[in-house]
Amino acid sequence: LAERAGVQLEPFQQQNKTESTEKELLTRVLESARDYYSGELKSNNPVQDYLRLRGLTPETITSFQLGFAPDGWQNLCQFLQNKRFTDEVIIKAGLALRSEKNNSVYDRFRSRIMFPICDQNGKVTGFSGRIFGEETEKTGGKYVNSPETLLYSKSKILYGYDKAKVAIRRANQCIIVEGQMDLLLSHQAGFTNTVAVSGTALTTEQITLIKRLTDNLVLAFDGDEAGLSAASRSINLALSAGCNLRLVAIAAGKDPAELILENKALWTEALEKAKLVIDFLLDNLTGKKLEKLALIHEIEKIVYPYLVSLKNSHDREHYLGKITFL
Repeated sequence: LAERAGVQLEPFQQQNKTESTEKELLTRVLESARDYYSGELKSNNPVQDYLRLRGLTPETITSFQLGFAPDGWQNLCQFLQNKRFTDEVIIKAGLALRSEKNNSVYDRFRSRIMFPICDQNGKVTGFSGRIFGEETEKTGGKYVNSPETLLYSKSKILYGYDKAKVAIRRANQCIIVEGQMDLLLSHQAGFTNTVAVSGTALTTEQITLIKRLTDNLVLAFDGDEAGLSAASRSINLALSAGCNLRLVAIAAGKDPAELILENKALWTEALEKAKLVIDFLLDNLTGKKLEKLALIHEIEKIVYPYLVSLKNSHDREHYLGKITFL
């Protein structure tokens, strides 16, 4: 049953009671923060209008428990303090920082649309906050994520995995996108076997998480050379893990969210045209109509490093034979 549900059963071991209690406390404070952000979103019409403009339905916003962190330095802190959470717990959960000037605590997330990040069982472990309004030195970058905590480890979490795991097993395929909006629109369009890496390369831990459910991965990335370069580490790790990896190229600098918003059929078509990674690369290079010698050099530079990563020797021999006849 655990395998079918995508849940890993850990071997029994005596858990440190102090650590277990601390994890439960951090979970409670994070859930309280999620509820606070959710309430702030419901009372903020401009943010709701923006999310609607980006194509999100009220059902998707509710299902993924999106919220909003209002402008101000201590909105969330005061809310959590009123619920009897200590400053130390709020900081350990990654929700606040301590001022070096007067030792007071202040909110980590301000003027941001909040995306709760859950573990595989649907428990909140952290947040990703997208700036709403003008990005300044005061507010920080476009996205601010929770720091590493006792509950949240960026390399081990996939956004949306808790909601996608049943669909991944059913489809025997996992679609991997980069950002939260890409995932939300993909789920909303019916592709509920989608997870997001939230702007980072795939990690070994994340691939292990996916491989409990399927060996078939579809990676969506920007369709230019820069996009391929950015995806290179993810590709190598997936191939080394023995995954059947297909690539979806998205042209014209668009991301999946923009493509779906323009026309859901475009995203459907892009996924249907996804190619196994080596085939994708070879087709791209042969499409450039290079001279024979130049083509060989490009294959050596771009394709051979991925051939080395292929776990299956028969697959490697197949592609070496294909290259010989180009």
